[in-house]
Amino acid sequence: MNLNSWNFPNNIPKPFSKDLKQIIGAAIQAVDPASAVIRHVGFQDGKLQINGKPVLDCKPDARFRVAAFGKAALEMVYGLDQVFGEQITGGIVVTKHAAVSCDLPGDRFSIYYGNHPVPGEKSVEAARAVVAFLNACNKDDVFIFLISGGGSSLLCLPEEPLTLKDLQAVTSALLASGATIQEMNIIRKHLDKVKGGKLAVVTGMPLVSLVISDVVDNSLSSIASGPTVPDASTFLDVEAIVSRYALWEKIPVAVRRFILDGMSGKSPETIQDGHPTFAKAAAAIIASNHDAMSAAKAKAESFGFKVMMDDKPFTGEASSLGEKLVRKARKMQQAALDSGIPACVIFGGESTVTIHGTGKGGRNLEVALGAISALAETTDETLVTLATDGEDGPTDAAGACVTSSTLRDSEARNLDVLRALRNNNSYEFAQNAGLLIKTGPTGTNVNDLVFWFYTP
Repeated sequence: MNLNSWNFPNNIPKPFSKDLKQIIGAAIQAVDPASAVIRHVGFQDGKLQINGKPVLDCKPDARFRVAAFGKAALEMVYGLDQVFGEQITGGIVVTKHAAVSCDLPGDRFSIYYGNHPVPGEKSVEAARAVVAFLNACNKDDVFIFLISGGGSSLLCLPEEPLTLKDLQAVTSALLASGATIQEMNIIRKHLDKVKGGKLAVVTGMPLVSLVISDVVDNSLSSIASGPTVPDASTFLDVEAIVSRYALWEKIPVAVRRFILDGMSGKSPETIQDGHPTFAKAAAAIIASNHDAMSAAKAKAESFGFKVMMDDKPFTGEASSLGEKLVRKARKMQQAALDSGIPACVIFGGESTVTIHGTGKGGRNLEVALGAISALAETTDETLVTLATDGEDGPTDAAGACVTSSTLRDSEARNLDVLRALRNNNSYEFAQNAGLLIKTGPTGTNVNDLVFWFYTP
């Protein structure tokens, strides 16, 4: 991880800017996919181990097959290869970006690049390749799945008679609706052949899933739409979500029919707990948002900040969340404010954006813009928002930095923050105001982080 390649705005108070980059760097480094795999997995006495505990009996000379998908897929496979080497006899990787630091042996691993955040032809091609790879494996092999956020879109295989266009329309409608990632994935699990435990059934062999979490509740059935774990949701849940966000008229007729058929038992449900496939299966989360927050806390404390972590993951509409987090941070650190002690509050979670306008932006940028007016009430506060994967929605920004002077400075440039939020045009505003943080793809993905700093 090269911190020197990260671009931070000039509005960060000096000399705090150097500390900030180190704090964020510590958070990202703590959830480095390769390192997480190396820390958590092992093999001893014919048993595959996670955190030193046996989870799956194997032959002493077991050979492993690997399927990895998600934004951290390449890095996760690189870590696993460091542990097992040529004991891995073959693997397939589906991801979004090439990894700068990962060099995988091409004779053992096939790499595909899917589409994200809306599935495309490459996503379907990748899913078909994964299924073909699974079907060609020796059933005596042990399968290791490496799963990370983004897998829902990068790997896509519509249930018949649905088409890719049907799933694209549903995904686009959900992204614009303000639905949570859990709600989105409940729907996607029911419309796709490789989600909701269905990929585990295709595997038909002992399997272990190592997972990097990008959902606020760390639910294995939600991450990448739970392709290898049991799923408790039903078509009744799908119908409730579609109705909640008034999507019935916004999704294709074929999807409506498929959902209604599912409610009457004519379309296949996801794979429920108790299915025999899961008798020889194990799954574990090896990196999460909390890990990133904890590392950031330790680093900030080393710089002299009084630091608190909010244990409740944030959710909700991004445009109004920023102000709420500022006011919550002040209450949490009131003693520091009264004493004039440098302080920090670290939040983790994932907000949602309901699209009303035609602009460009992402949830982290909207959280930042929503905090600007509240920050203007003081003279020494800073709020930093960060997508841990380095990509905030359809932008090249990871997040933004706003301070107590941002409102005054933006007004001096004739920039209207409320107008930008109404038009979902947070990127243009943040770019023109000099607020953007750009890290490039980080290779990991554990939700979002928000940092509030008091620097008297």
